[in-house]
Amino acid sequence: MYYSSSISKRLVLVPVLVVMATQLLLTRTISSLNMTNAYLHHKCLVSQGKIKPGSLDEKDFNAIIKSLSKDSYAFRTGYSMMAFGDEPNMVSVTFQCRGDSYGDKCRSCFATAQSELRKRCPRDKGAIIWYDHCLVEFSSSDTTGQINYDDGFCMPSAKNVSGDRISFELSVLALISNLTRIAVTKKQKIIKKLGQAGTVCGWGGEARDEEVVRNGAVYA
Repeated sequence: MYYSSSISKRLVLVPVLVVMATQLLLTRTISSLNMTNAYLHHKCLVSQGKIKPGSLDEKDFNAIIKSLSKDSYAFRTGYSMMAFGDEPNMVSVTFQCRGDSYGDKCRSCFATAQSELRKRCPRDKGAIIWYDHCLVEFSSSDTTGQINYDDGFCMPSAKNVSGDRISFELSVLALISNLTRIAVTKKQKIIKKLGQAGTVCGWGGEARDEEVVRNGAVYA
C-alpha cells in the first residue's frame, strides 16, 4: 500500500509525530529566531528493526526520499508524510518545518536532516532528528493522528528563572495557551506566528488535527 499526505493531498492531514513540547520551543530571544539551522537532537528507534541492503524496504525508502525531495508544494506548506507498505513492514518518512521556515529553508533543512539521520542511524527503520528549522522522522508504523509521548526531548536553558517563579510559570502557561489557540483557529494555510507572554517567547507549528494539538499542548 502507498499513501502520501501533505496539504495538497485529499487524505487526512496529520501533525508531526512528536511530543508537542518539542514544537513549542521556548526561545532565548526573538532576534535569534530563524538565523541558523542548528542541529538539536536525534534518536535512533532501534526497536523498529533494520532495512536490509537490496530489500524492497530499501527500494521503497529511497523512492520516498527522492519523491519528497521534489515536492515543492510540501516545502511551501511545511509538511508532508509518505509511506509504502502495510504494518509491520511499512516504510514511512515524515517532515515538518518550523512555521517561519517554509520554502527554500524547508527544502534545505529536509535535505540536511534526512541525510544526517541516515548517517547517525544507519539503516534503522525508525529514527527522528530535530533541527532548528525542521524535523524528520522515519517509521515502520502508521502513526497518523497520534502523539508520540516517548520520543521527545528537552532543551534546557543556561539561564535560571529570576524573580517571581510563579509569575514565570503563569507566563509559560499563557504562551502555550495562546499558541494552541492560534494553531487550531488560524485560517491561513501557512502560519508564521510568534507568541510572547511577558519575557517568554516561543513559536507554534500548525498541525492538521485540532484535538491532537490541544492534547499535545496540555501534555507540554
